[in-house]
Amino acid sequence: MTPFTDPQLEAIRKVARKFGIAELTAEDKKGKFLDSKTRILIDCQKVSEDFKGLPVIGITDMMGSTDEFAGRQTIDDIRAAIQFEFDGLPKKKKFEPKVEHDSSTPKVDKELMKKISDAQKENKDEQSQDKSKEYQKTGQKGKPEKTQTDSVEKKISGTIDEANHQETKEPEPVNPKEKKMDQNLPARIEPEHKISIAHSQRDIIENAISTSKLLVNVIDKGKLFSMISGKKYVRVEGWETLGALLLCSSEIIKTDEYKNGYKAEAIIKNQDGKIIANGVGICLRTEKNWATRDDFAICSMAQTRAIGKAYRLGFAWIMSLAGYEVCPAEEMDVV
Repeated sequence: MTPFTDPQLEAIRKVARKFGIAELTAEDKKGKFLDSKTRILIDCQKVSEDFKGLPVIGITDMMGSTDEFAGRQTIDDIRAAIQFEFDGLPKKKKFEPKVEHDSSTPKVDKELMKKISDAQKENKDEQSQDKSKEYQKTGQKGKPEKTQTDSVEKKISGTIDEANHQETKEPEPVNPKEKKMDQNLPARIEPEHKISIAHSQRDIIENAISTSKLLVNVIDKGKLFSMISGKKYVRVEGWETLGALLLCSSEIIKTDEYKNGYKAEAIIKNQDGKIIANGVGICLRTEKNWATRDDFAICSMAQTRAIGKAYRLGFAWIMSLAGYEVCPAEEMDVV
């Protein structure tokens, strides 16, 4: 028996053939691949405790024990190849129960999403202009500057008013004859609490706008960004600021040597301790700015990139609302 599915086993066979590792045919050794010269073993009969989701891969001895940390470079390449093949396999669809919404509940407004997209584009166009030069040319130095998110708020305000109008719409008058007929029917049981989708959308957007306004003030005043090709890329300190505003925090859960450098994994938790995002960061000596750096510096940059990637995967849309690029500055080549 093997804990891996048929598509996963086929992917492992493909990698084994690539590295010249033969599959064993004995009945009690099915699912095992062995290179008789290097003694590299791929054991698909069990899952590795140190490398989650992958089979046991390592150097085996005549006694049958396997060292997963021996011959590190070749074995790491095999693990990376198998993980790459696993990532390309189709995912199983999760069962999602069909939810029947009350007919009085407004549906998701596609126009709202379109307005948000249009507002983001307009916001970036406004940010690319030099405001100080503009005021000098027009002689309007005394006028207050608009914040970067004012245009977003203005675009969405009309849609919010529409949602309010839908929620407060008065019911149509009932025909007296129909009312008399309804008296003979069993009373309809109404739920104690109705969830309004429009209300939830409105709260999410309003909170995001409020957060992005605060974020602009902190990042711009604290210079927590790097200018690259004329665009603002926020450094990890700015992403951590966004997390603090949303009552979230980051945590490094794993750091390993990887090829000619380090690989780290980070998670983002909310105030209840629930994991809401994760990210992986890599820093190698093959990068032009890290070829001669110390181990601790390369390891630290891998962790920094992991934190930035985790925040990006969770909250990039809010950073975009604030008018910044969504890629963390540490991931750019010049850093």
